[in-house]
Amino acid sequence: ARVRGTCEVEYECFYNYDFDSNGLFHYLGSEGGALTFRSPAVMGQVLVSYSSFSPESRRCDLVNRQFDDAFYSEDLPNSSMTIDLGRYRRFTPTDYTICHGEDNFLREWVYEGSNPIPTGPGADQKEENWDILAEHQSENEEGFRTETFDIPDCADRKYQRFRIRNTGYNSNEKHILAMVAFEMYGFLYQYTNQLKNLKKKKK
Repeated sequence: ARVRGTCEVEYECFYNYDFDSNGLFHYLGSEGGALTFRSPAVMGQVLVSYSSFSPESRRCDLVNRQFDDAFYSEDLPNSSMTIDLGRYRRFTPTDYTICHGEDNFLREWVYEGSNPIPTGPGADQKEENWDILAEHQSENEEGFRTETFDIPDCADRKYQRFRIRNTGYNSNEKHILAMVAFEMYGFLYQYTNQLKNLKKKKK
């Protein structure tokens, strides 16, 4: 069933500098600054998934702000990393930040958003169409450690799921997607009626 309730702005995540305390995942992992930051993936606030794992990759969640672990996909076309905010949250992005490892720098990739629509009784039976929010081609010839990219023309779009997808060769002429950390900035929306009911059920 579709989500019902009032979708209201909860927090405005303004970008100040790379991996500052204003980002979406820092907000969720600190419960709005009320607690010491923990990975929102460990807390169950978001779900991080990958198209594949290289045998050399550590299973870091990319939103834990631990910059000593790196994720590497297998050397496959369209390798991707996806973050799901949950069915009661939506986000309008204005900027996003990527931190790389020491090699396999992204050169051609897209940043995408999606709102999965249930099509059957099973949780996995969903229709999903991805919108390209930003596209990068033949960039960063020398690579970059950390960089933030703005999202043009996204003011009226709200999404539940976001994805970084490799669309070409990286700096080592491979299809490997390599990342250390990820953050997003913009406007967080919550279906307030649904969240209140969910919190009551957990008590």
